[in-house]
Amino acid sequence: KKADKMTYAATIVGLDGKAGSTQKITSVSYDGRNNEPNYTIWRISEDTSKILLAAGADHDDDDIKSRINLAVLDNRLNKIWNKSIVLPYSQERLSVRSWTIANDGQVYMLGKVYDEGSNRESKKKNGKRRPAYKMIIFRFDATGEKPKELILGLQDKFVTDMTFKLAPNNDLYCTGFYSNDTRGVIQGVFFTHINSQTGQADVANRRELSALEIAGFDTQKDKSGDQGLDSNFDFNRLVLRNDGGIVVTAEQQYVTTTTSMSGTGMTTTTYYTNNEIFVTSIAPDGDIEWVRMIPKKQTFANTNYFNGYMLMVSDNNMYFLYNEDEDNIGKPLTAKAKRISSFRDAVAGLVTVTSDGRMDRRKIFDSKEDADALMVPADGVQISPNELFFITTRFRLFGSKKLRMGLVQVK
Repeated sequence: KKADKMTYAATIVGLDGKAGSTQKITSVSYDGRNNEPNYTIWRISEDTSKILLAAGADHDDDDIKSRINLAVLDNRLNKIWNKSIVLPYSQERLSVRSWTIANDGQVYMLGKVYDEGSNRESKKKNGKRRPAYKMIIFRFDATGEKPKELILGLQDKFVTDMTFKLAPNNDLYCTGFYSNDTRGVIQGVFFTHINSQTGQADVANRRELSALEIAGFDTQKDKSGDQGLDSNFDFNRLVLRNDGGIVVTAEQQYVTTTTSMSGTGMTTTTYYTNNEIFVTSIAPDGDIEWVRMIPKKQTFANTNYFNGYMLMVSDNNMYFLYNEDEDNIGKPLTAKAKRISSFRDAVAGLVTVTSDGRMDRRKIFDSKEDADALMVPADGVQISPNELFFITTRFRLFGSKKLRMGLVQVK
Protein backbone atom coordinates (compact mmCIF):
# COMPACT_ATOMS: atom_id res chain seq x y z
CA LYS A 1 0.00 0.00 0.00
CA LYS A 2 1.33 3.43 -0.87
CA ALA A 3 2.19 5.40 2.26
CA ASP A 4 0.62 8.77 2.92
CA LYS A 5 2.86 11.74 3.57
CA MET A 6 2.63 14.87 5.71
CA THR A 7 4.86 17.81 4.82
CA TYR A 8 5.91 20.56 7.22
CA ALA A 9 6.97 24.02 6.06
CA ALA A 10 7.79 27.36 7.66
CA THR A 11 8.09 31.00 6.66
CA ILE A 12 10.35 33.65 8.17
CA VAL A 13 8.46 36.90 8.85
CA GLY A 14 10.49 40.03 9.58
CA LEU A 15 9.73 42.63 12.23
CA ASP A 16 8.50 44.85 9.40
CA GLY A 17 5.78 42.29 8.66
CA LYS A 18 7.28 41.18 5.36
CA ALA A 19 7.25 37.42 4.76
CA GLY A 20 10.02 35.53 3.04
CA SER A 21 9.61 32.47 0.89
CA THR A 22 8.08 29.35 2.41
CA GLN A 23 10.64 26.61 3.03
CA LYS A 24 9.99 22.90 3.32
CA ILE A 25 11.23 21.55 6.65
CA THR A 26 10.60 17.81 6.44
CA SER A 27 8.14 15.17 5.29
CA VAL A 28 6.76 12.35 7.41
CA SER A 29 5.43 9.16 5.83
CA TYR A 30 2.76 7.09 7.57
CA ASP A 31 0.91 3.93 6.56
CA GLY A 32 -2.44 4.18 8.28
CA ARG A 33 -4.78 6.40 10.21
CA ASN A 34 -3.43 5.23 13.58
CA ASN A 35 0.09 6.20 12.49
CA GLU A 36 -0.85 9.64 11.16
CA PRO A 37 0.94 12.46 13.07
CA ASN A 38 -1.58 14.35 15.18
CA TYR A 39 0.66 16.64 17.20
CA THR A 40 3.40 19.10 16.26
CA ILE A 41 5.74 20.84 18.69
CA TRP A 42 8.05 23.78 17.94
CA ARG A 43 10.78 24.81 20.39
CA ILE A 44 13.64 27.35 20.27
CA SER A 45 16.97 26.94 22.08
CA GLU A 46 17.95 29.35 24.86
CA ASP A 47 20.42 31.20 22.61
CA THR A 48 17.86 31.20 19.70
CA SER A 49 20.39 29.50 17.37
CA LYS A 50 18.43 26.22 17.03
CA ILE A 51 14.80 25.38 16.24
CA LEU A 52 13.12 22.06 16.94
CA LEU A 53 10.21 20.56 15.04
CA ALA A 54 8.84 17.41 16.71
CA ALA A 55 5.90 15.54 15.25
CA GLY A 56 4.31 12.28 16.26
CA ALA A 57 1.22 10.12 16.38
CA ASP A 58 -0.64 9.51 19.62
CA HIS A 59 -3.87 7.66 18.94
CA ASP A 60 -3.68 5.59 22.15
CA ASP A 61 -3.14 2.41 20.12
CA ASP A 62 -1.59 -0.47 22.07
CA ASP A 63 -0.54 -2.33 18.89
CA ILE A 64 1.53 0.45 17.30
CA LYS A 65 4.92 1.60 18.59
CA SER A 66 5.39 5.32 19.16
CA ARG A 67 7.23 7.04 16.31
CA ILE A 68 8.95 10.38 16.91
CA ASN A 69 9.87 12.57 13.91
CA LEU A 70 12.47 15.24 14.62
CA ALA A 71 13.94 18.09 12.57
CA VAL A 72 16.57 20.45 14.02
CA LEU A 73 17.12 23.71 12.12
CA ASP A 74 19.24 26.81 12.50
CA ASN A 75 17.55 30.18 12.94
CA ARG A 76 17.42 30.69 9.15
CA LEU A 77 15.44 27.43 8.78
CA ASN A 78 18.39 25.51 7.33
CA LYS A 79 18.24 21.83 8.27
CA ILE A 80 20.96 20.61 10.64
CA TRP A 81 19.66 17.07 11.16
CA ASN A 82 16.44 15.15 11.06
CA LYS A 83 15.35 11.59 11.72
CA SER A 84 12.39 9.36 12.44
CA ILE A 85 12.74 7.08 15.47
CA VAL A 86 10.50 4.25 16.62
CA LEU A 87 10.50 3.90 20.40
CA PRO A 88 10.04 0.52 22.14
CA TYR A 89 6.78 1.71 23.73
CA SER A 90 3.30 1.61 22.26
CA GLN A 91 1.23 4.75 21.78
CA GLU A 92 -0.96 3.67 24.68
CA ARG A 93 2.00 3.28 27.05
CA LEU A 94 3.83 6.53 26.23
CA SER A 95 2.52 9.95 27.23
CA VAL A 96 4.76 12.78 26.00
CA ARG A 97 4.87 15.61 28.54
CA SER A 98 7.37 18.23 27.36
CA TRP A 99 10.23 19.05 25.00
CA THR A 100 13.33 21.24 24.97
CA ILE A 101 16.30 21.76 22.65
CA ALA A 102 19.86 22.55 23.72
CA ASN A 103 22.09 25.21 22.17
CA ASP A 104 24.14 22.44 20.52
CA GLY A 105 21.07 20.86 18.87
CA GLN A 106 20.48 17.94 21.23
CA VAL A 107 16.80 17.29 21.92
CA TYR A 108 15.24 16.26 25.24
CA MET A 109 11.78 14.79 25.72
CA LEU A 110 10.04 14.05 29.02
CA GLY A 111 7.75 11.04 28.83
CA LYS A 112 5.53 9.12 31.19
CA VAL A 113 5.82 5.42 30.33
CA TYR A 114 3.20 3.07 31.74
CA ASP A 115 4.02 -0.48 32.70
CA GLU A 116 3.59 -3.25 30.16
CA GLY A 117 -0.03 -4.24 29.61
CA SER A 118 -1.52 -1.30 31.52
CA ASN A 119 -2.02 2.43 31.26
CA ARG A 120 -3.36 2.79 34.78
CA GLU A 121 -1.79 5.16 37.29
CA SER A 122 -1.24 2.55 40.00
CA LYS A 123 -0.89 -1.14 40.71
CA LYS A 124 -1.18 -3.10 43.92
CA LYS A 125 2.00 -4.60 45.31
CA ASN A 126 2.40 -6.16 48.76
CA GLY A 127 -0.98 -4.76 49.73
CA LYS A 128 -0.07 -1.16 48.82
CA ARG A 129 -0.77 0.98 45.76
CA ARG A 130 2.40 1.78 43.78
CA PRO A 131 2.94 3.88 40.63
CA ALA A 132 2.37 1.84 37.47
CA TYR A 133 4.61 4.10 35.38
CA LYS A 134 8.08 5.61 35.13
CA MET A 135 9.12 9.17 34.30
CA ILE A 136 11.82 8.98 31.61
CA ILE A 137 13.92 11.70 29.98
CA PHE A 138 14.86 10.81 26.38
CA ARG A 139 17.90 12.47 24.79
CA PHE A 140 18.11 12.55 20.98
CA ASP A 141 21.08 13.72 18.90
CA ALA A 142 22.26 13.70 15.29
CA THR A 143 24.33 10.51 15.55
CA GLY A 144 22.45 8.00 17.69
CA GLU A 145 19.95 5.60 16.16
CA LYS A 146 18.16 5.35 19.50
CA PRO A 147 17.70 7.94 22.23
CA LYS A 148 19.44 7.66 25.56
CA GLU A 149 17.00 7.11 28.42
CA LEU A 150 17.29 8.31 31.99
CA ILE A 151 14.72 6.92 34.40
CA LEU A 152 13.96 9.24 37.31
CA GLY A 153 14.04 7.08 40.42
CA LEU A 154 11.12 8.09 42.64
CA GLN A 155 10.32 4.60 43.90
CA ASP A 156 6.82 4.56 45.41
CA LYS A 157 6.02 8.27 44.91
CA PHE A 158 3.35 9.51 42.47
CA VAL A 159 4.46 12.43 40.26
CA THR A 160 1.79 15.14 40.10
CA ASP A 161 3.74 17.65 37.98
CA MET A 162 7.27 18.09 36.71
CA THR A 163 9.42 20.54 34.77
CA PHE A 164 13.01 20.70 33.51
CA LYS A 165 15.46 23.22 32.12
CA LEU A 166 18.85 23.15 30.40
CA ALA A 167 21.82 25.07 31.81
CA PRO A 168 24.26 26.85 29.44
CA ASN A 169 26.60 23.81 29.70
CA ASN A 170 23.66 21.52 28.74
CA ASP A 171 23.33 20.01 32.21
CA LEU A 172 19.66 19.23 32.86
CA TYR A 173 17.84 20.39 36.00
CA CYS A 174 14.58 18.62 36.84
CA THR A 175 12.14 19.24 39.63
CA GLY A 176 8.62 18.17 40.42
CA PHE A 177 5.87 17.61 42.94
CA TYR A 178 4.99 14.18 44.25
CA SER A 179 2.18 12.59 46.23
CA ASN A 180 2.26 9.64 48.60
CA ASP A 181 -0.91 8.08 47.19
CA THR A 182 -3.20 8.10 44.17
CA ARG A 183 -5.28 11.11 45.22
CA GLY A 184 -2.63 13.49 43.92
CA VAL A 185 -2.33 15.61 47.06
CA ILE A 186 1.08 17.32 46.77
CA GLN A 187 3.25 16.29 49.71
CA GLY A 188 6.82 16.74 48.56
CA VAL A 189 9.32 18.11 46.06
CA PHE A 190 12.02 16.20 44.16
CA PHE A 191 15.12 17.52 42.42
CA THR A 192 17.51 15.91 39.92
CA HIS A 193 20.64 17.35 38.31
CA ILE A 194 21.75 15.41 35.22
CA ASN A 195 25.34 15.75 34.01
CA SER A 196 25.48 16.41 30.24
CA GLN A 197 28.81 14.59 29.86
CA THR A 198 27.88 11.34 31.59
CA GLY A 199 24.11 11.39 31.09
CA GLN A 200 23.77 10.34 34.73
CA ALA A 201 22.24 12.05 37.73
CA ASP A 202 24.88 13.84 39.83
CA VAL A 203 22.27 14.83 42.40
CA ALA A 204 18.90 13.24 43.11
CA ASN A 205 16.94 14.23 46.18
CA ARG A 206 13.39 14.51 47.45
CA ARG A 207 11.78 15.90 50.58
CA GLU A 208 8.35 16.11 52.18
CA LEU A 209 6.80 19.54 52.65
CA SER A 210 6.29 20.37 56.30
CA ALA A 211 3.01 21.59 57.81
CA LEU A 212 4.65 24.96 58.44
CA GLU A 213 5.79 25.30 54.81
CA ILE A 214 2.31 24.72 53.37
CA ALA A 215 0.48 26.82 55.99
CA GLY A 216 -1.62 29.41 54.19
CA PHE A 217 -1.93 27.44 50.95
CA ASP A 218 -5.09 25.63 49.88
CA THR A 219 -4.63 22.07 51.11
CA GLN A 220 -6.22 18.65 50.78
CA LYS A 221 -5.87 15.35 52.64
CA ASP A 222 -4.68 12.03 51.30
CA LYS A 223 -6.29 8.68 52.16
CA SER A 224 -4.38 8.46 55.44
CA GLY A 225 -5.49 11.95 56.48
CA ASP A 226 -2.12 13.66 55.92
CA GLN A 227 -2.22 17.22 54.59
CA GLY A 228 -0.72 18.35 51.32
CA LEU A 229 -0.96 21.08 48.72
CA ASP A 230 -4.06 21.20 46.54
CA SER A 231 -3.50 19.04 43.46
CA ASN A 232 -4.21 21.97 41.09
CA PHE A 233 -0.74 23.49 41.53
CA ASP A 234 1.23 23.52 38.26
CA PHE A 235 4.86 24.49 37.69
CA ASN A 236 5.41 27.76 35.83
CA ARG A 237 9.09 28.66 35.92
CA LEU A 238 12.47 27.14 36.80
CA VAL A 239 15.23 29.68 37.39
CA LEU A 240 18.88 28.56 37.45
CA ARG A 241 21.02 30.05 40.22
CA ASN A 242 24.67 30.95 39.69
CA ASP A 243 25.77 28.43 42.33
CA GLY A 244 24.07 25.46 40.63
CA GLY A 245 20.88 25.58 42.65
CA ILE A 246 17.44 26.51 41.34
CA VAL A 247 14.37 28.52 42.27
CA VAL A 248 11.03 27.07 41.15
CA THR A 249 7.58 28.66 40.97
CA ALA A 250 4.18 26.99 40.75
CA GLU A 251 0.65 28.39 40.74
CA GLN A 252 -2.75 27.02 41.67
CA GLN A 253 -4.94 27.02 38.54
CA TYR A 254 -8.35 25.58 37.76
CA VAL A 255 -11.46 26.18 35.65
CA THR A 256 -15.10 25.85 36.74
CA THR A 257 -18.30 26.11 34.70
CA THR A 258 -21.78 27.01 35.90
CA THR A 259 -25.11 26.89 34.04
CA SER A 260 -28.18 28.80 35.14
CA MET A 261 -31.75 29.01 33.84
CA SER A 262 -33.83 32.16 33.52
CA GLY A 263 -36.89 33.33 31.67
CA THR A 264 -34.78 34.15 28.62
CA GLY A 265 -33.03 30.79 28.45
CA MET A 266 -29.91 29.06 29.69
CA THR A 267 -26.63 30.84 30.47
CA THR A 268 -23.28 29.09 30.83
CA THR A 269 -20.37 30.90 32.47
CA THR A 270 -16.78 29.68 32.64
CA TYR A 271 -14.65 30.93 35.54
CA TYR A 272 -10.85 30.93 35.29
CA THR A 273 -9.09 30.91 38.66
CA ASN A 274 -5.41 31.50 39.46
CA ASN A 275 -4.51 31.62 43.13
CA GLU A 276 -1.41 31.43 45.32
CA ILE A 277 2.11 31.30 43.92
CA PHE A 278 4.42 28.66 45.39
CA VAL A 279 8.13 29.63 45.41
CA THR A 280 10.91 27.32 46.60
CA SER A 281 14.70 27.59 46.60
CA ILE A 282 16.68 24.36 46.14
CA ALA A 283 20.41 24.17 46.93
CA PRO A 284 22.93 22.52 44.56
CA ASP A 285 22.90 19.39 46.75
CA GLY A 286 19.11 19.11 46.36
CA ASP A 287 18.21 20.43 49.81
CA ILE A 288 15.08 22.60 49.97
CA GLU A 289 16.27 25.82 51.58
CA TRP A 290 12.96 27.62 51.91
CA VAL A 291 9.35 27.66 50.70
CA ARG A 292 7.30 30.84 50.34
CA MET A 293 3.71 31.60 49.41
CA ILE A 294 2.65 34.73 47.54
CA PRO A 295 -1.02 35.25 48.50
CA LYS A 296 -2.95 35.92 45.31
CA LYS A 297 -6.54 35.18 44.30
CA GLN A 298 -7.83 35.89 40.78
CA THR A 299 -11.08 34.74 39.19
CA PHE A 300 -12.43 36.16 35.93
CA ALA A 301 -15.53 35.12 34.03
CA ASN A 302 -15.26 33.93 30.41
CA THR A 303 -11.65 35.07 29.98
CA ASN A 304 -8.22 34.21 31.33
CA TYR A 305 -6.51 37.28 29.83
CA PHE A 306 -5.91 38.81 33.23
CA ASN A 307 -4.98 35.71 35.24
CA GLY A 308 -1.51 34.66 36.29
CA TYR A 309 1.64 36.69 36.75
CA MET A 310 4.80 37.96 35.05
CA LEU A 311 8.24 37.15 36.41
CA MET A 312 11.48 39.12 36.18
CA VAL A 313 14.79 37.91 37.61
CA SER A 314 17.27 40.70 38.32
CA ASP A 315 20.50 40.24 40.26
CA ASN A 316 19.52 37.97 43.16
CA ASN A 317 15.86 39.04 43.32
CA MET A 318 12.66 37.76 41.70
CA TYR A 319 9.87 40.21 40.85
CA PHE A 320 6.27 38.99 40.44
CA LEU A 321 3.92 41.43 38.66
CA TYR A 322 0.17 40.68 38.50
CA ASN A 323 -3.34 42.13 38.72
CA GLU A 324 -4.14 42.64 42.39
CA ASP A 325 -6.96 43.99 44.53
CA GLU A 326 -5.94 47.30 46.11
CA ASP A 327 -7.07 46.15 49.56
CA ASN A 328 -4.32 43.53 49.60
CA ILE A 329 -1.45 45.99 49.17
CA GLY A 330 -1.41 47.15 52.77
CA LYS A 331 -1.86 43.68 54.26
CA PRO A 332 1.02 41.54 55.54
CA LEU A 333 2.01 38.81 53.11
CA THR A 334 0.93 36.22 55.66
CA ALA A 335 -2.70 37.40 55.46
CA LYS A 336 -5.31 35.77 53.25
CA ALA A 337 -5.75 37.65 49.98
CA LYS A 338 -8.96 39.30 48.84
CA ARG A 339 -10.07 37.93 45.47
CA ILE A 340 -9.93 40.13 42.37
CA SER A 341 -12.58 39.40 39.74
CA SER A 342 -13.21 42.70 37.96
CA PHE A 343 -11.77 46.04 36.93
CA ARG A 344 -13.00 47.67 40.12
CA ASP A 345 -10.31 48.29 42.80
CA ALA A 346 -7.64 46.69 40.58
CA VAL A 347 -3.99 47.71 40.80
CA ALA A 348 -0.72 46.39 39.42
CA GLY A 349 0.89 44.61 42.35
CA LEU A 350 4.61 43.80 42.54
CA VAL A 351 6.03 41.26 44.99
CA THR A 352 9.80 41.09 45.46
CA VAL A 353 11.36 37.83 46.69
CA THR A 354 15.03 38.02 47.68
CA SER A 355 17.57 35.19 47.49
CA ASP A 356 17.10 34.40 51.19
CA GLY A 357 13.28 34.30 50.93
CA ARG A 358 12.36 37.76 52.23
CA MET A 359 9.27 39.23 50.55
CA ASP A 360 7.80 42.69 49.97
CA ARG A 361 4.64 43.84 48.14
CA ARG A 362 3.81 47.25 46.68
CA LYS A 363 1.53 48.95 44.18
CA ILE A 364 3.05 49.96 40.84
CA PHE A 365 0.05 51.80 39.38
CA ASP A 366 -3.72 52.08 39.66
CA SER A 367 -5.33 50.04 36.88
CA LYS A 368 -8.36 52.31 36.45
CA GLU A 369 -6.92 55.77 36.96
CA ASP A 370 -3.47 55.27 35.39
CA ALA A 371 -4.06 52.70 32.65
CA ASP A 372 -7.83 52.36 32.25
CA ALA A 373 -7.13 48.65 31.69
CA LEU A 374 -5.81 45.45 33.25
CA MET A 375 -2.46 43.80 32.54
CA VAL A 376 -2.26 40.70 30.33
CA PRO A 377 0.32 38.54 32.17
CA ALA A 378 0.74 35.98 29.37
CA ASP A 379 2.18 38.70 27.12
CA GLY A 380 4.70 40.11 29.60
CA VAL A 381 8.40 39.55 28.93
CA GLN A 382 11.70 40.55 30.53
CA ILE A 383 13.60 42.56 27.91
CA SER A 384 16.76 43.47 29.85
CA PRO A 385 18.44 42.55 33.16
CA ASN A 386 16.19 44.99 35.01
CA GLU A 387 13.20 45.76 32.73
CA LEU A 388 9.87 44.00 32.34
CA PHE A 389 7.62 44.81 29.37
CA PHE A 390 3.84 44.41 29.74
CA ILE A 391 0.57 45.04 27.88
CA THR A 392 -2.78 46.24 29.23
CA THR A 393 -6.25 45.93 27.71
CA ARG A 394 -9.94 45.69 28.58
CA PHE A 395 -11.84 42.51 27.77
CA ARG A 396 -14.38 42.81 24.96
CA LEU A 397 -16.32 39.97 23.39
CA PHE A 398 -16.81 41.98 20.20
CA GLY A 399 -14.95 44.77 18.47
CA SER A 400 -11.30 45.78 18.55
CA LYS A 401 -9.29 45.82 21.76
CA LYS A 402 -7.47 48.91 22.96
CA LEU A 403 -3.91 47.96 23.87
CA ARG A 404 -1.39 49.93 25.89
CA MET A 405 2.22 49.05 26.61
CA GLY A 406 4.32 49.71 29.68
CA LEU A 407 7.66 49.03 31.29
CA VAL A 408 8.61 48.22 34.89
CA GLN A 409 12.22 49.02 35.75
CA VAL A 410 13.99 48.04 38.97
CA LYS A 411 17.19 49.59 40.29
